[in-house]
Amino acid sequence: MVDKKSDAVVVIGLGRFGSALALELIRRGIEVLAIDHRPKAVQSLTGQITTIGSSPSRSASRPEPSTR
Repeated sequence: MVDKKSDAVVVIGLGRFGSALALELIRRGIEVLAIDHRPKAVQSLTGQITTIGSSPSRSASRPEPSTR
């Protein structure tokens, strides 16, 4: 159970499941931090999600493949 006064939930990825989950949590009064690497996904939830943000680009966050 989430204590609505002190806990927040992070939703990483705002595809079909992530965006539906984030919106349901908000509907229940839970603070949500929603993150996605696609700016359009983030923008589509502006005004509905408590806190939103874009993650760094995929190329910046992925390690270089090993050549071994």
